[in-house]
Amino acid sequence: PGSMGVTEAGMLFGAVLLDLPWTFHLISVEYEAVDLKVRIRSIFEGLCRRLGIEAKYDLLGRVRIHTDQLGAGYGIRTEASVQASSLFAGFEALVLEQTYVAKTFAGLLSCVARHDIPSDETACIVHTGGTPAIFDIGVRSSP
Repeated sequence: PGSMGVTEAGMLFGAVLLDLPWTFHLISVEYEAVDLKVRIRSIFEGLCRRLGIEAKYDLLGRVRIHTDQLGAGYGIRTEASVQASSLFAGFEALVLEQTYVAKTFAGLLSCVARHDIPSDETACIVHTGGTPAIFDIGVRSSP
Protein backbone atom coordinates (compact mmCIF):
# COMPACT_ATOMS: atom_id res chain seq x y z
CA PRO A 1 0.00 0.00 0.00
CA GLY A 2 0.99 3.58 -0.27
CA SER A 3 -1.52 5.83 1.41
CA MET A 4 -1.55 8.16 4.39
CA GLY A 5 -0.60 5.56 6.98
CA VAL A 6 -4.05 4.45 8.14
CA THR A 7 -4.31 1.44 5.82
CA GLU A 8 -0.70 0.48 6.49
CA ALA A 9 -1.11 0.71 10.27
CA GLY A 10 -4.26 -1.42 10.08
CA MET A 11 -2.55 -4.10 8.01
CA LEU A 12 0.44 -4.14 10.34
CA PHE A 13 -1.83 -4.28 13.38
CA GLY A 14 -3.57 -7.34 11.92
CA ALA A 15 -0.22 -8.98 11.17
CA VAL A 16 0.92 -8.40 14.76
CA LEU A 17 -2.34 -9.80 16.17
CA LEU A 18 -2.07 -12.89 13.98
CA ASP A 19 1.70 -13.17 14.52
CA LEU A 20 2.32 -13.26 10.76
CA PRO A 21 5.99 -13.32 9.70
CA TRP A 22 5.41 -11.05 6.70
CA THR A 23 7.63 -8.25 5.46
CA PHE A 24 5.68 -5.23 4.26
CA HIS A 25 6.99 -3.16 1.34
CA LEU A 26 5.17 0.15 1.45
CA ILE A 27 5.30 2.29 -1.67
CA SER A 28 4.85 5.88 -0.60
CA VAL A 29 3.14 8.18 -3.08
CA GLU A 30 2.88 11.10 -0.68
CA TYR A 31 5.28 11.08 2.28
CA GLU A 32 9.00 10.71 2.82
CA ALA A 33 9.88 7.51 4.71
CA VAL A 34 10.57 9.22 8.05
CA ASP A 35 7.22 11.03 8.00
CA LEU A 36 5.28 7.92 7.00
CA LYS A 37 6.94 5.87 9.77
CA VAL A 38 5.92 8.48 12.35
CA ARG A 39 2.32 8.44 11.09
CA ILE A 40 2.14 4.63 11.07
CA ARG A 41 3.68 4.27 14.53
CA SER A 42 1.30 6.86 15.99
CA ILE A 43 -1.79 5.16 14.51
CA PHE A 44 -0.55 1.71 15.52
CA GLU A 45 0.19 2.77 19.10
CA GLY A 46 -3.24 4.40 19.30
CA LEU A 47 -4.87 1.14 18.24
CA CYS A 48 -2.88 -0.78 20.85
CA ARG A 49 -3.84 1.67 23.62
CA ARG A 50 -7.49 1.70 22.63
CA LEU A 51 -7.73 -2.10 22.58
CA GLY A 52 -5.39 -2.73 25.53
CA ILE A 53 -2.98 -4.77 23.46
CA GLU A 54 0.79 -4.85 23.78
CA ALA A 55 2.71 -5.47 20.53
CA LYS A 56 4.94 -8.56 20.63
CA TYR A 57 7.63 -6.88 18.52
CA ASP A 58 8.52 -3.62 16.83
CA LEU A 59 6.19 -3.58 13.85
CA LEU A 60 8.40 -1.20 11.86
CA GLY A 61 11.16 -3.80 11.91
CA ARG A 62 9.13 -5.67 9.28
CA VAL A 63 8.43 -2.63 7.13
CA ARG A 64 10.39 -1.40 4.13
CA ILE A 65 9.26 2.01 2.92
CA HIS A 66 10.11 2.81 -0.69
CA THR A 67 9.97 6.43 -1.84
CA ASP A 68 11.34 6.01 -5.35
CA GLN A 69 7.86 6.52 -6.84
CA LEU A 70 7.15 9.94 -5.31
CA GLY A 71 8.13 11.71 -8.52
CA ALA A 72 7.34 15.43 -8.62
CA GLY A 73 4.79 15.04 -5.84
CA TYR A 74 1.42 13.81 -4.72
CA GLY A 75 -1.15 13.56 -7.49
CA ILE A 76 1.38 13.94 -10.30
CA ARG A 77 1.92 10.92 -12.50
CA THR A 78 5.39 9.75 -13.46
CA GLU A 79 6.82 7.99 -16.46
CA ALA A 80 7.01 4.80 -14.37
CA SER A 81 3.36 5.07 -13.28
CA VAL A 82 2.19 5.57 -16.86
CA GLN A 83 4.25 2.54 -17.94
CA ALA A 84 2.89 0.42 -15.08
CA SER A 85 -0.66 1.44 -15.94
CA SER A 86 -0.12 0.41 -19.54
CA LEU A 87 1.62 -2.84 -18.61
CA PHE A 88 -1.08 -4.03 -16.21
CA ALA A 89 -3.85 -3.00 -18.61
CA GLY A 90 -2.22 -4.98 -21.42
CA PHE A 91 -1.26 -8.10 -19.50
CA GLU A 92 -3.73 -8.30 -16.62
CA ALA A 93 -6.73 -6.26 -17.86
CA LEU A 94 -6.39 -4.00 -14.81
CA VAL A 95 -7.39 -0.39 -15.32
CA LEU A 96 -5.25 1.79 -13.07
CA GLU A 97 -5.35 5.53 -12.80
CA GLN A 98 -1.92 6.84 -13.64
CA THR A 99 -0.99 8.55 -10.40
CA TYR A 100 -1.68 7.03 -6.99
CA VAL A 101 -2.43 3.37 -7.72
CA ALA A 102 -0.18 3.15 -10.77
CA LYS A 103 2.71 4.55 -8.70
CA THR A 104 2.15 1.71 -6.24
CA PHE A 105 2.18 -0.85 -9.04
CA ALA A 106 5.31 0.80 -10.47
CA GLY A 107 6.82 0.42 -7.01
CA LEU A 108 6.02 -3.29 -7.00
CA LEU A 109 7.75 -3.68 -10.36
CA SER A 110 10.73 -1.73 -9.04
CA CYS A 111 10.96 -3.91 -5.89
CA VAL A 112 10.90 -7.06 -8.00
CA ALA A 113 13.51 -5.70 -10.43
CA ARG A 114 15.84 -4.78 -7.52
CA HIS A 115 15.21 -8.16 -5.87
CA ASP A 116 13.82 -6.44 -2.76
CA ILE A 117 11.11 -9.07 -3.11
CA PRO A 118 12.73 -12.44 -3.87
CA SER A 119 11.48 -14.07 -7.06
CA ASP A 120 10.35 -17.16 -5.13
CA GLU A 121 8.09 -15.18 -2.77
CA THR A 122 4.49 -14.21 -3.25
CA ALA A 123 3.62 -10.52 -3.36
CA CYS A 124 0.32 -8.69 -3.45
CA ILE A 125 -0.96 -5.14 -3.59
CA VAL A 126 -3.83 -3.92 -1.48
CA HIS A 127 -5.81 -1.67 -3.79
CA THR A 128 -7.95 0.64 -1.66
CA GLY A 129 -9.20 3.14 -4.20
CA GLY A 130 -8.23 5.41 -7.03
CA THR A 131 -11.29 4.99 -9.21
CA PRO A 132 -12.22 8.71 -9.32
CA ALA A 133 -8.71 9.56 -10.53
CA ILE A 134 -9.19 7.36 -13.62
CA PHE A 135 -11.39 10.14 -14.98
CA ASP A 136 -8.75 12.77 -14.23
CA ILE A 137 -6.32 11.55 -16.93
CA GLY A 138 -4.96 14.46 -18.89
CA VAL A 139 -6.04 17.07 -16.37
CA ARG A 140 -2.80 17.02 -14.35
CA SER A 141 0.63 17.63 -15.78
CA SER A 142 2.36 14.61 -17.25
CA PRO A 143 6.03 13.61 -17.27
